[in-house]
Amino acid sequence: MATLFIRSKRQTYYHRSTIPRKIRQHFGGKVQFWRSLRTTNKDEAKALSAQWHARTQRVFATLKLKGESMTAPEIERLIARWMESTLDEAEDFRATCGPVSDDRREGIHLAMSNEFDTVADALLSCNYVKVEKEADELLKTASLPHLDHDSADFGRLCRRLLRAKQDVLRIEADRWNGEYTSHQPAVVASPPSPATPPVKPSPLFSEVVKKFMAETPRADRTAKPLQAELLKFLNTIGGDRPIMDITKADGRHYKEHLLNERKLSMRTVSSRLSVIGMIFKWAEQQGFVTDGVNPIKGLAPSKKIVRKTSGKRRPFTDAELLTVLSSNGFLSQRTARPERYWLVLLCLFQVCRREEAGQLAVADIQEEGGIHFLRINDDAALGQVLKNEGSRRRVPIHSALVTLGFLDFVQRIRNAGHVRLFHTLTKTHNGYSDPVGKFFGRLVTKKGIADPAVVLHSLRHGGITKLHAAGVPHNVVEILAGHAAQSVHGQTYVHRDQLPLSLLRDGLEKLRYEDVVKALTATA
Repeated sequence: MATLFIRSKRQTYYHRSTIPRKIRQHFGGKVQFWRSLRTTNKDEAKALSAQWHARTQRVFATLKLKGESMTAPEIERLIARWMESTLDEAEDFRATCGPVSDDRREGIHLAMSNEFDTVADALLSCNYVKVEKEADELLKTASLPHLDHDSADFGRLCRRLLRAKQDVLRIEADRWNGEYTSHQPAVVASPPSPATPPVKPSPLFSEVVKKFMAETPRADRTAKPLQAELLKFLNTIGGDRPIMDITKADGRHYKEHLLNERKLSMRTVSSRLSVIGMIFKWAEQQGFVTDGVNPIKGLAPSKKIVRKTSGKRRPFTDAELLTVLSSNGFLSQRTARPERYWLVLLCLFQVCRREEAGQLAVADIQEEGGIHFLRINDDAALGQVLKNEGSRRRVPIHSALVTLGFLDFVQRIRNAGHVRLFHTLTKTHNGYSDPVGKFFGRLVTKKGIADPAVVLHSLRHGGITKLHAAGVPHNVVEILAGHAAQSVHGQTYVHRDQLPLSLLRDGLEKLRYEDVVKALTATA
């Protein structure tokens, strides 16, 4: 609303505009805007007032479109209420749902893992479509004004909501395992923050990361985990900010998060810190960071500490292996969850990596000269990745698997028209086989084996050890295991794809688990 007023004894005219309620915060809370027209002529004043009215309306319209804002404490209070409500609803469900079976709990964890990946992808791609409606509902429920979806504050609210979803998923994952630990984030309203100091003229950390990824391209199998870890770093330190504003205290907080909350090994912590430090080192070389600012420098554990604390995998003893694989908890998976049963046995008899088994396509089970074999490949169209060049190989199928009915299982999957052998497994940030690894870990613990050095990957350790103990030539073991050749001769002159399958079969057949096969055959 615009009005002409006569305000002074000299009959000077003034223009008055009422500021819309939604944008008054941009004018220090003022309700009206006054402007002297510096004229005592009414007709001239009307013309000048019309000009000012047009100007102010354009400014108001722009601020309504782009400038509606929420302060950081307002966003935190809104998110805190949402988290508290969401966690309370989940707890009420657990209080009334009755006993939960392992299979049901596994399904819940798998669903949460998939949701976590979806949220992470939304944060990485800055795509807020899936939470826009939920963010609008939060504002409406709190009786706060609607934010334009193109505004910076709406984007900040959506990002904070996505981060809160990740926090809730982490807490829920623990609670479904019966863990109510004190380190979980408290869902309380954040107190008003002190006045923010002037932002240093440096790009946001996320912008530097985008430039780094563009100028130092990587394969998807390394780029995606790198981007995911960088996002976790930002979430840990409280969100994106100018790279020059990230402090040593933030670096220490991230390190403590890795050790105390994610409970990673010293070797993994050192690797994660090196990743972040690499970004800062590159940023310094590019001029985005000055004065040698690197908040990660000096935080990585020393090599001596890493070596001292590194937990090595060890093979199962024969007794331990028989205890686990002859248990009803494992045998029942043959019909209940066959992907668990056969994936574990592939790791046992084929000495392959768990992800090599988890990503197998039906077309990867082939036959040549009467010998059935696995083709371990990296077909991008099927989402397959390999650890290194030596991992691409053909491995004869162990006779024990044939005896147990593996080829019959493959034929059933082929007849059903599925492309992937274990089609029920979905790819997460840890690959296809992560749920099977977690199932196997729980089973091992349930059978009284509490050694953290004994995991699904221990089957590969044990198999390779047995092959060497049986006198299988070193180069044959390398090929069966998918290890890179250690000699120049093997690297340059040996064409692995041309070696006869019979040679590899004879080597693999020296891997014997008679008691395990007997126990499995009795229930097949």
